[in-house]
Amino acid sequence: FKTIKILPGPPESTWWRRQLHRLALQAHFVTRTRTPAYHAAISSQVFNEFQRESYDVVYVDGLHMAQYFVDLPILPAIIDLHDSITLLYKRSMRVEENWRRKMALWAETFSVRRCEKNLSKCFKAIVTNSKVDESFIKALDPTARTFTIGNGVDSGFFSPGCARVDNRKLV
Repeated sequence: FKTIKILPGPPESTWWRRQLHRLALQAHFVTRTRTPAYHAAISSQVFNEFQRESYDVVYVDGLHMAQYFVDLPILPAIIDLHDSITLLYKRSMRVEENWRRKMALWAETFSVRRCEKNLSKCFKAIVTNSKVDESFIKALDPTARTFTIGNGVDSGFFSPGCARVDNRKLV
């Protein structure tokens, strides 16, 4: 990478903005309705940086950053999802026993699914870490250009041995 930019997190939103965010059924990480000035500033910063340096491609790390590219589809960008959050939330819903948390997960799954389903409109390629996640993203949007790049761990070398495990240690 020639440049890595670390962006500041969003400021606290007002009560009214949080209610608009809920009414818009936005995913928890989306800043467009909660903090519109911040959202516009970050989108503008991304676009200006791209224009100034004329990069070949923009690498977007994670679904939470995708929102800043929705209005900038002219940028050649790829996104690395690591995991399908929709799939993760669906799995969490299956095991959740508290009905309030289960309903909150259902609403968040709905919102995140919308985000993941529309990724191919802004990104030339969608990278996942597993074939399971790639298949799930393809099921959401068959037109998406997806591929998997595994985590790169040599599971043969790093497999548990026969030695006794000390449960008081954490790596």
